[in-house]
Amino acid sequence: MKIHQVAKKYTLALHAAITDREELQRTDRAYRTFMQICTAEPKLLRFLCNPIVPLSARQAVLETALQACTPPPAMEALAHLLLKRNRFSLLPVIVSQYMEQVDTWLNRVEVTVYTTIPLTEELKAKMEQSLKNFTGSTIRMECIIDPAILGGLIVNMQGFSFDFSYRNRLKRLKEKLLTEEMLVYGD
Repeated sequence: MKIHQVAKKYTLALHAAITDREELQRTDRAYRTFMQICTAEPKLLRFLCNPIVPLSARQAVLETALQACTPPPAMEALAHLLLKRNRFSLLPVIVSQYMEQVDTWLNRVEVTVYTTIPLTEELKAKMEQSLKNFTGSTIRMECIIDPAILGGLIVNMQGFSFDFSYRNRLKRLKEKLLTEEMLVYGD
């Protein structure tokens, strides 16, 4: 069986063990925190995956790492199961698959908004509500400052991009003027 297929079974089993929306969100936060810890300290994941290190030592280190994440019981049980079965190397793949699915399970849409200046809290709330009405889903919005768009905003969600930037408007105006010039004066 391929790694992704095995990881998918663990991911679906974890989802089946989680009973409510709040637990899904707690698991999402805990996974993100745990992977941030592993990214900051790459030796941690190698240590936990090393079958030569005694299980008791790996369990102690895992317990310390999990305390920083405050995971729900189902996620903690899965982490210990993976450790005991020497399959902890699957965890990053399981986390990746979980992150891909959690928005669907929570009826949530991730939206990235690019602006030249930070949005006010009032404007963020209005935009979030508009996007919620548009999608029918809960919105998880990330705002990124990008001076290159000159003004306006760009909204990316679910593989679509809505470009209301001044840069795009100027580009379309330039194309229109060049087209009209070609019509009037020819090549």
